[in-house]
Amino acid sequence: SLSTMTTYVNIRDQVCPNSACHMYGKCTESNVVVHSRQRSRLKCTTCGKTWAVYRDEINYGFRSDKTKIENAIVLLNRGESIRKTARAIKASPSTVQRWKNRAQKMGILLE
Repeated sequence: SLSTMTTYVNIRDQVCPNSACHMYGKCTESNVVVHSRQRSRLKCTTCGKTWAVYRDEINYGFRSDKTKIENAIVLLNRGESIRKTARAIKASPSTVQRWKNRAQKMGILLE
């Protein structure tokens, strides 16, 4: 499975993503608090940076279903072309290219 996070996120496992913050990457410092439960956002109490809980998931910011994106990544990992993958999952080639770029950034795509 390609999913990087579970449905429940432990706030103790979250770290500040701001590289300028002196609490950056420190996990046990309890500087991360819930900023918004409705929109699933967290906040660093040291620098004030806020971020989405699920920003590290493959489908974050995309409107498409996560399973559809994961199926496309599986096809691309098998060596299928972008156009053939797009036809197979009924999406546009430009959309599949966008998913491919995200997967490459995340290190999910083999190439």
